[in-house]
Amino acid sequence: MINELLSSEWSYEKIFYTDSRFLPDNLNIIDDRIVKISSKSMSRISLLKTEPGVLAIIEQQPASKPDLNDQNVTLVLDRINDPGNFGSIIRTADWFGVKNVICTKGCVDRFNPKVVQSTMGSIFRVDVQYLEFQDLEMLLDGFDVYISDISGESISDLKVSSPVALVVGSESHGVDERFLSLSKRSISIPGGLSGVESLNASVACGILLYHMSM
Repeated sequence: MINELLSSEWSYEKIFYTDSRFLPDNLNIIDDRIVKISSKSMSRISLLKTEPGVLAIIEQQPASKPDLNDQNVTLVLDRINDPGNFGSIIRTADWFGVKNVICTKGCVDRFNPKVVQSTMGSIFRVDVQYLEFQDLEMLLDGFDVYISDISGESISDLKVSSPVALVVGSESHGVDERFLSLSKRSISIPGGLSGVESLNASVACGILLYHMSM
């Protein structure tokens, strides 16, 4: 994550490390923002169960106004409140080249420590924006909107043309019914042969983005 930070436009205020072997080779440790500390101190300031060798304090970047013109798929998240799932989805979006993730107000904060850790550095490349529904509705005007729903048509039969928006809700709540007014159709992932009730939101999001990005 430190490597991802240094190659991004984000800036850091401090980087703490316990041993120089944990630092990127191209980092200038003469910089007074780079501070060596003890393992005991590192374990006190880190939220991880096992202390990391390096930790950065980063200035939070405000989300910019979404520019959806240059991407085929825009991801919309509705009430994803599990930090691990949320972070994994951001990382998955980054893998498929999705640069904007639009969230409803019910989603977990993007700077939640577990979210940041779960993104594995993708948070520095993917712009995450939180919008009220009416603003989101205006933003998606002109998009083909697809809702992830277990009762929707199979993603295997889907042919999409950009620009499209994929709406994914939490495993427990699904997608807010207000999205039905925006949606072209509901889509699902075929399976469930073993009796499993539903897929984890981040797993489902990855499968759907794969099909929609092809």
